Amino acid sequence: ATGDARTPMRIMMMAAIVNGLLDPLLIFGWGPVPAMGLAGAAWATLGSRVLTLIAAFWVLGPRLKMLDLHLPTPGELWASWRAILSVGLPAALTNVLGPIALGVLTALTAGYGKAAVAALGVGSRLEGLVLIAPMALGAALTPFVGQNWGALRKDRVAEAMLLSRRFVLAWGLGAWAVLVLFGDWVSWAFSDDPAVHTVLHLYFWIVPAGYGAQSLVGVVGATFNAIDQALRSTVLSALRALLLAIPMAVIGGLVAGLAGLFAGIAGSGLITAVIANGWAEALYAGRREDGKDDENDESAPGAVS
Repeated sequence: ATGDARTPMRIMMMAAIVNGLLDPLLIFGWGPVPAMGLAGAAWATLGSRVLTLIAAFWVLGPRLKMLDLHLPTPGELWASWRAILSVGLPAALTNVLGPIALGVLTALTAGYGKAAVAALGVGSRLEGLVLIAPMALGAALTPFVGQNWGALRKDRVAEAMLLSRRFVLAWGLGAWAVLVLFGDWVSWAFSDDPAVHTVLHLYFWIVPAGYGAQSLVGVVGATFNAIDQALRSTVLSALRALLLAIPMAVIGGLVAGLAGLFAGIAGSGLITAVIANGWAEALYAGRREDGKDDENDESAPGAVS
C-alpha cells in the first residue's frame, strides 16, 4: 500500500532464514538443546512466525505510524469489516473452488482405475511446482496494480497486464514442452508402477497444454482483486472449476474415455482464458496512454514503477 515491496521481502526472508536455522537445532538437538523431532519443526516454525509478527508490528507502528490503537465505534468497525469482506469473501471463495473441483475430478477419474487416480494426484502436485513462476507473478501483480490503479496510472497497469499475459502463456507452453519431453523420467521419480507411467504419459500430453491459459486466468484474477473487483475473479474461478471443468470432463470421458476427461480439464482452462482475456482487454483497452500527463505532476498520487 505504501509502494515499498522490499520491506515485506526482507521480513519473509528473515522468517525463512530463522526457520532454516532453528529446524536442525530443534529437530536433531545440539548441546543443551534436546532433540524434539517433529515437535521441534513445529516450534521452529512458530518461532519464525513470532519474529515475523514482531517485525511487521514494528514496521507498521514506530516506522510508518500506520497503527491506530483507539477503540473503534460500532459504525467504524462495521465499515472496516465491510471493506475487508468485500474483497476477502470472494477471494476466499475463489480459493475454495479449486479443491472442490479437484475432489470431483478425482472421483470421476476413479472410474478408470487406481493408476488413473495416482496419475492425477501426481499431475496436480506437479502443477503447483511447474506453475510457481506464474503464481509468484500473480502475487507480485496485486500490490503493483493496486498502487498504480489508485495513483491513476492505468497506463502502467495496462502495460503490466499485457506483458504478464505474454509471459504466462510462454511459460505455460514451455512447461508443456518440458513435461512432454521429460515426462517418462518425471514418472519414474514418483512411481515405479508401469500402469501409472502410462496414464501420466497421456496426462502430460493433454492437461499441461492448458497451463498457459490457466496461468492467464490467475494473473487476470489477481489484478481484479487489486482494483476492488474481486467478484470478477470469483466468477472466473467458478466458471472454470465448476461450470466448465466438471461438465467437460464428464462429456469428454463419455466420448473418449480418460483422454477425453483430461481434454475436458485442459479445455475448460482455455475457454476461461479467452473470457478472462476479453474482460481484461475491455477493462484496460485504451489505458496504455492514460495518466502520462500526470507523470511529472507533483500533485499526482505516487505510484510504483
